[in-house]
Amino acid sequence: MKNPQRNPEVTKLMAEIDGFIASSGMSRTAFGVWVANDPNLIRNLEGGRDPRWDTIQRIRGKMAESEEPGRASA
Repeated sequence: MKNPQRNPEVTKLMAEIDGFIASSGMSRTAFGVWVANDPNLIRNLEGGRDPRWDTIQRIRGKMAESEEPGRASA
């Protein structure tokens, strides 16, 4: 069941993740393992998990790092 009081920051993060996955071709499971060593990360976020702020920042940092020119994608 989705959380009707969803943290807007998590909603925004999910949109960023969806865009990253679409452009990179990475699977949802591989993405979760890559950013948080958690193959169920996206499923848990969709299910209402509310990650800590440092986890949100780490996820965004990994995505930004991957998109920098001259950096190899994982």
